[in-house]
Amino acid sequence: FTLACDQKCRACGPRAGRARSNELTTEEALRLVDDLAELGVGEVDLIGGEAYLRSDVLLVIRAIRMAGMKAAIVTGGLNLTRAKADAMVEAGLQQVSVSIDGMEANHDALRGTPGGWQRAFAALANAKAAGATITGNTQINAINRHDLRELGDRLAAAGIRSWQMFLTIAHGNAADDASLLLQPYDLLEVFADLEVVIADANARRIKI
Repeated sequence: FTLACDQKCRACGPRAGRARSNELTTEEALRLVDDLAELGVGEVDLIGGEAYLRSDVLLVIRAIRMAGMKAAIVTGGLNLTRAKADAMVEAGLQQVSVSIDGMEANHDALRGTPGGWQRAFAALANAKAAGATITGNTQINAINRHDLRELGDRLAAAGIRSWQMFLTIAHGNAADDASLLLQPYDLLEVFADLEVVIADANARRIKI
C-alpha cells in the first residue's frame, strides 16, 4: 500500500522507508478494491512499509468491507496507538498482524528501533482492545533463532489467534547482511526447535 515506514528493519524485503512517487493514488486504490471484489477475493491484507501512514487508510479499509471482503493489516506496530486502532476497527478492520522478530533486544536490533518491542506488544493490546482479532508474524534468522519458544509464550499471553513464521532470505536489505542468514546446516536444529514451538502453539489453540 505504501513503502513509507517508521522503522529501519535490517531484513526489509522492499527496502521500505520513504513513500515512492508512483504509489497508488486514493482513486487507484479504491478501483483496485473493486477489481479484487469482482475477482472473488475474500480477504485483503494491507501491508507496506507501514500502511497506517497513508492518510487514506480508513477510506480504503471501509471500501474493502463495503465490497464484502475481510480487511486486515500487517504492521510493525511502532505507532499503532489505541486511537489509530479504534479508528481502523470502526472503519471495518477485522484483523491486525503485528511483526515481532524475537525477544526484546534482538527485535529492537533487527528493526532499528529502541523500545520497538514494547511498542509492538502495546500495538497488539491496542488492536485487541479495539475489537480486532490479533495475530503475530516472525522472521526466523541467525539472530533470533533461539528466541522462538519464549516469544511464543509472550505472544500467547498477549492473546494472538495465529502465528506466521518464515525464514529470513537474501532479499532486500537482508541481501546486504549475510550475518542474518541461516545456513542449510542450521535448519536441522531450527526445525527441531520449531516442532516444540508448534506443539506449544497447538496446545494453546494458536494456529500456525
